[in-house]
Amino acid sequence: MITNDNEKCRKVPKIFLCDSCDYKTSQKSHYVKHLQTDKHKFGTNDNKMITNDNKSAESAESAEFVTDKQPKHDLFRDNPLSFTCCCGHAYKFNSGLSRHKLKCSQFLHKEASNNTDKELILSLIKENSELKTMMLDTQAKVLGVLENGTHNTNCNNKTFNLQFFLNDTCKDAMNIMDFVNNLQLQLSDLEKMGEIGYVNGLSNIILKNLKDMDVASRPIHCTDAKREILYVKDEDKWDKEANGNPKMRTAIKHIAHKNTKLLNDFKDKHPNYKDSSSKISDVYNKLMIESMGGKGDNDLEKENKIIKKIIKEVILEKDI
Repeated sequence: MITNDNEKCRKVPKIFLCDSCDYKTSQKSHYVKHLQTDKHKFGTNDNKMITNDNKSAESAESAEFVTDKQPKHDLFRDNPLSFTCCCGHAYKFNSGLSRHKLKCSQFLHKEASNNTDKELILSLIKENSELKTMMLDTQAKVLGVLENGTHNTNCNNKTFNLQFFLNDTCKDAMNIMDFVNNLQLQLSDLEKMGEIGYVNGLSNIILKNLKDMDVASRPIHCTDAKREILYVKDEDKWDKEANGNPKMRTAIKHIAHKNTKLLNDFKDKHPNYKDSSSKISDVYNKLMIESMGGKGDNDLEKENKIIKKIIKEVILEKDI
């Protein structure tokens, strides 16, 4: 009978483990064969065979098989690696590199740093864009203020120059009604109206007398022909004409009335005006119609046309 002391202990098989490839076997020959595979060679550079007694296979048995302790330069020379990590590890396939990056502390630190840099760059770009927008808004406001200030200055200068011109240069100008009362109309004015009509005839009478006057003596000035802005002197003071040009319309009516009185001079000059068979009678009838406003009943429209004709001739120069 064999006792326990003499009983041979049962051998525990060694386990050959490759951590890099997650490969293990109890057969040494299988492990050696694994070390020669491309998968193992390109997946790691310096892995060592580990047994279950935590001893390196390079010890006593290292002479019996080839280990994976090859020089790195030989591996790179014979098997060029295309995928390299920032830590220096190189792999033939991208999948191997991807698996490595999941646990490579150097790569993870660099990736975190890159993400921080990207976020910083994006933040700077956003701030720069906001700053640019703010600067453009500020520039637009400043330009608006400057333009408005220039406009106001020009307007103030123009207003000052106009007031100085009217109240100083034109201080001795004639009042509008004095101009009307001093008009010396002639029979030729009435006869001309018969030829060219009421609007043109009355406009000619007014403009002829205005042109005979010095500019500073005139009772009417226009500062803006487009907007028909008139300044009229009345009762010894200059005022901007109100909407509807009431002072101008009053003057036109008075001049038209004075012109009508010339019909008596025509009668005295042509006693046969009553003879319906004579040409003088036809002329008289036409003069009477035109002097009283001509054909049509729209007196307001006729006055507007006369005012427009006057405005064109009394516009002040811009450099007053």
